[in-house]
Amino acid sequence: MIKIAEIWGSTIDRISNELEESTVGVSEIVLDFLHEVRYVINNPAYYRILEIAERDNIPVTIVTSCDKNVAPLMTYSDNVTFIHWETFWLNRTFAVWKPYENINKKKNLDMSDIRNGEFLTDFMFPYITLNNIAKNHRCLVMDILAKHNLIDKGAISWRDILRSCDDIRSSFPEGMTDSMYHKYPYQYWKPKRLILDQDIDTLFLQETLPIEFSQSFMQLVTESDDTDIFFSEKTMTPILLNKPFLVAGAAGHHMALKSHGFVLYDEIFDYSFDTERDIKLRYEILIENVKRITTMNLKTLHNNIFDKLVYNKKHAFKLISNIPNEVISLLERIRRENHEPYFGPLNMFL
Repeated sequence: MIKIAEIWGSTIDRISNELEESTVGVSEIVLDFLHEVRYVINNPAYYRILEIAERDNIPVTIVTSCDKNVAPLMTYSDNVTFIHWETFWLNRTFAVWKPYENINKKKNLDMSDIRNGEFLTDFMFPYITLNNIAKNHRCLVMDILAKHNLIDKGAISWRDILRSCDDIRSSFPEGMTDSMYHKYPYQYWKPKRLILDQDIDTLFLQETLPIEFSQSFMQLVTESDDTDIFFSEKTMTPILLNKPFLVAGAAGHHMALKSHGFVLYDEIFDYSFDTERDIKLRYEILIENVKRITTMNLKTLHNNIFDKLVYNKKHAFKLISNIPNEVISLLERIRRENHEPYFGPLNMFL
């Protein structure tokens, strides 16, 4: 039997406890780390699983979408194999979009249409940025946007509020989040909830986008991680919807996209920020791009780069169709040997 654990939820703790009790009949351990890997680094269950596997000579396969050059995962012995599927979230994003396709089409958003948005050029907003949980790097982005008087010029969602860790959690309307992140030292922006076309009581779904998405020229993506290169659905969504974008994430994020065959929008963006290691300076230079866009003819920019948008979308579908051989082999082993219920990211292929 193959034991599978994932980062989110209690699966990894459960599998660790089960292996503590017995490893009889366990032929392989699969760690589905296709979410952000930082969630697992401080989890004792992860290290305990590796210790047990090494002790009992059980092969471990770790599947991660984190860039192979920066994935901060520890291995103890040669019985651990890594599968780095950096573009996994293209597959995931396109698959989970399907059930909500009709809702999004009403907002002129169609991932199946290669030339989606070609004639939507009367943009109401130069940029859109969508934020659910108020992570520190997202707070920094909002503060710099406020510094440059760009808050009111864009379409912004900010569904979270910041509370100090010793505050008592209070109840919020369904779909709203309270991250419990420590209070960020804003210099320019006074945080408040910002909601686009979704009602404040609406359950948040990443698979449905506000109407303002199609009304905006570009997306300022605030990725899940600011230290490790990780292409989540946040990066993949604008690619699949023919939207130019810049990512507030880790250094090297855009160059990593280029290494996977995507083309950058050099005609309109200065990507020099991408190599800057200091996050404050990197985001300052990044948002200078956004500021410059607000002064330009958006319709002309859109027309000039539309062929590149289409190229990137076509390339995305090629990557979606080409699942890595090592992943296919792993899936075959799981189908053949695993009999436990499993609902992690890999489950969409089982």
